[in-house]
Amino acid sequence: MLISKDHLRALHTVSKDQTRPLLTVIDIKRDGDEIVAASTDGYILTEVRQHAEDADQYPETNGSPSIDNVRITGATAAKLKPMMKPQKLLPVLAYANVTKSGVIITDLEHTTVFNDHQVSGNFPDYKELIPPSDTAIATVKLNPEFLTNVLKAFKGIDSVTLELFEGTATPVVIRSNSSDVEVTGVVMPLKSYN
Repeated sequence: MLISKDHLRALHTVSKDQTRPLLTVIDIKRDGDEIVAASTDGYILTEVRQHAEDADQYPETNGSPSIDNVRITGATAAKLKPMMKPQKLLPVLAYANVTKSGVIITDLEHTTVFNDHQVSGNFPDYKELIPPSDTAIATVKLNPEFLTNVLKAFKGIDSVTLELFEGTATPVVIRSNSSDVEVTGVVMPLKSYN
């Protein structure tokens, strides 16, 4: 099964708690014509869906048995991510081949194999946690880097409140729920040209 660097975005929500081994992995599955990568630490979750690439684009996959589900550890994903190139280049450089016995990546001169141990058990069924987008009562398009940067101001604060307002160009306001200090963050929405 071929995965791209985009699938490794799930690395950000892999648990570092070794007492919960199923949460220290990225669960990778084939779902129709998509490859889905998911991870959770029990509090936050990431799911990445991307169209499955043709295995013929990656020479090492010829003759390899097809798999529908595999897991890679967060440690392997962290090593793999910087080795993967943008998809604009040769397809063989943009993907890693994930097999039951490990992850194979090449830079055309060298091939690297990560032999990952398989964690047994069932990965959490998270599907019910993600409501369909057409049931949202409000949507706001935001630049994720702006959101990440403003959230850094809340580091060390136990909880925040997210406020959404009516209107077409209203900001998202984030306020601290702390009696010690009052922190307010504002992220302006992206313009929509529909």
